[in-house]
Amino acid sequence: MFRTEDTIAAISSAAGPGPRAVVRVSGPKAIAIAQATFRSAGPGLAELGGFRSTDGWMVLAEHDIQAPARAYRFVCPRSYTRQDLIELHVPGCVAIVNALLDALILSGARLAEAGEFTARAFFSGRVDLSQAEAVADIISASDESHLRAGLVALGGELRKLCKTLACEIAETLATVEASIDLAEER
Repeated sequence: MFRTEDTIAAISSAAGPGPRAVVRVSGPKAIAIAQATFRSAGPGLAELGGFRSTDGWMVLAEHDIQAPARAYRFVCPRSYTRQDLIELHVPGCVAIVNALLDALILSGARLAEAGEFTARAFFSGRVDLSQAEAVADIISASDESHLRAGLVALGGELRKLCKTLACEIAETLATVEASIDLAEER
């Protein structure tokens, strides 16, 4: 079972090396935990308004690593998880990304379980069950047809269809009940 009162961190970009990697931190202590590893060249994360980014440096003294980074701040309740959320965009070197995640955990974050960011979005009402399942389908899609099906579900097509069917069922039920009432009156 997922806990939502603590602060979690995880790598949110594709596994393996790349030009950039994203490490996400969400929860009540997201800003403080991210500040333990990020040195802003401009305003600090706490002073940064919501939906803003700042360039700076990721400093991991215990690993003797310093690398350019950009931090994005998403303010509660307007983030994906409806919690304070920080995304750290860093060079996609696997050693750097793993060291950053280790440092965030040492600073008080818990390693997120698979799907936990989306679970928090679901529990907070940001996404409904069909959208949460669609995110899982997209992540695990093994071919284009599965990916397309997940994207359609994420766009709310399944939810719209269910809502339409629920309305039709309610109308049919009302008609049946009215017919029964009329038959009883005769």
